Amino acid sequence: ISESKKTELTNFFQSANAFGFLIYGHTDARASDEYNMKLSQRRANAVAIVAQGAGSNVVDAKGFGERQPRAQGNSAAALQQNRRVEIYCVR
Repeated sequence: ISESKKTELTNFFQSANAFGFLIYGHTDARASDEYNMKLSQRRANAVAIVAQGAGSNVVDAKGFGERQPRAQGNSAAALQQNRRVEIYCVR
């Protein structure tokens, strides 16, 4: 995560006014399932570290690999949408 994105995330976590956060990592389908599961977990963990550094309670950080795509297909746009981290606020 770039320093500017870490700053954005820190500001988000500090201003969200939530009890805790669920952080879920995802990947596109271009690598093996095993690799994607590990990559998505690393993505979720990286965001969780920022959240914890901001003083936030991380309830769960989990990787889903390529198993929950947001977009179908192999276009660059679809692949980009599937590489993501979702953050849910628990209030």
